[in-house]
Amino acid sequence: MLQALLTGFGAVLSVIWHLIIDVKRQTRLGTTQGAFLEMAAVDFFGPGAMARLEQEKDGHYRRRLVTSLAAPLNTRMAVSESVRRLSGAAPRIIELGSAQDCGAWCHGGGYGASRSRYGSRNGGQFCLEVFPKIPVDQRTVQAVIRVTKASGVIAWVRMLD
Repeated sequence: MLQALLTGFGAVLSVIWHLIIDVKRQTRLGTTQGAFLEMAAVDFFGPGAMARLEQEKDGHYRRRLVTSLAAPLNTRMAVSESVRRLSGAAPRIIELGSAQDCGAWCHGGGYGASRSRYGSRNGGQFCLEVFPKIPVDQRTVQAVIRVTKASGVIAWVRMLD
């Protein structure tokens, strides 16, 4: 009788102890798993910004989250690197206001001419083309670009098959 009573209390306390260990594991990004990892992504980046890829394992998703926490932002190189990490292929980026990509002068004018975009003060924009090596949804690529690019910059995305 005493053994049954103590075993009952011990079983309840054992479940509570394992629950405490499991909750403690979910409080750190390095050890969290499953749905708690997705909740951490929403906490850090907002809803939909770092969605889990289809059939993505916890370890790969965790690495993507950690690298995105300290990732550089607001530069051409940062956008290119984030798309490359996601799709497995380096994208082609064309900045419409860049002399290296499109040239600086056109037959419609020079510096300050709105047709050539050279010196224009309108918001920036760029075109991005990518041929993904890893199956990835276009909405996921656009979400990564939206998080990485500077605010107010328009990104035109084309995914090639």
